[in-house]
Amino acid sequence: MIRKAKTYCRGGKIYIDARLECGRKRFSSGLEWNDENLFKIKNEMEHFIYKALRGDIVLPKVCEYNFGSLGAQFLEKCNKNLKASTLEAYRSQIKNLQAFFKKDVRLISMRDFERFFEQ
Repeated sequence: MIRKAKTYCRGGKIYIDARLECGRKRFSSGLEWNDENLFKIKNEMEHFIYKALRGDIVLPKVCEYNFGSLGAQFLEKCNKNLKASTLEAYRSQIKNLQAFFKKDVRLISMRDFERFFEQ
């Protein structure tokens, strides 16, 4: 998922510029830069998308904040040539997730989600 990443310090904050398979994303973090923290950041990203799909985060906020770049990589897992609007993409992704796990998306555990993300 993360191909290349670099970090720099500006105004006392560490910024991580990560090149993802779907494009670039900049994260600001209080973490020191090392492999362990890169793993934590990857987990946070996955957890954010997971919470969005579960409905724990309000959809409009997810649309503008997440599906633009980070979520695109996840959405592309099920729909390679995504030409739908974000809301349609979100709905189609829910259907794909439910089909993959053969259960309601609200019953999908974090471990299930990670398995889906790893495939």
